[in-house]
Amino acid sequence: MTSLRADHAAPRSGLIGRLVDAMIGQVFGRFALVSLASLVTGHILLYGIHVWMSVDPVPSNIASTTLNTAIVFVANRRLLWNVDGEVSIRREVIPFALLAVLGLLVSTGLVWLVSTTIGEGLWVNAANLTGFGLVWIARFFILDRLIYRELAANQHAS
Repeated sequence: MTSLRADHAAPRSGLIGRLVDAMIGQVFGRFALVSLASLVTGHILLYGIHVWMSVDPVPSNIASTTLNTAIVFVANRRLLWNVDGEVSIRREVIPFALLAVLGLLVSTGLVWLVSTTIGEGLWVNAANLTGFGLVWIARFFILDRLIYRELAANQHAS
């Protein structure tokens, strides 16, 4: 299985490759890369559901976020903090879900505001991006400092 972890990867060539290697070596860099991948898949889902399937902006935002959240949970857990094994509902799923809901609430409020005042189409995507961006940094620190750092340390100590 190919992963974002750089511990076994050969160094990349070129400026972009070296920058990617430098980012991958750090948890925050890996978080940013997983978030970027999630951003792409989430916005493809959002745009596809809203524009191609002609679903209203707010339900489109809710559907795309819900579909993308499970993938992001697994990627964060496995690729960023290298945690395997049993998932703790109390220590992992509930805080992760609360952060996802917070992002969803903020982004949905902005999607509603923008779609009713400025317009739809890519404005909906911009509002979604802004809402989740506001929650993104807090998510990293909560996941890294309060959830996965301890879980990873406990897993590797046993």
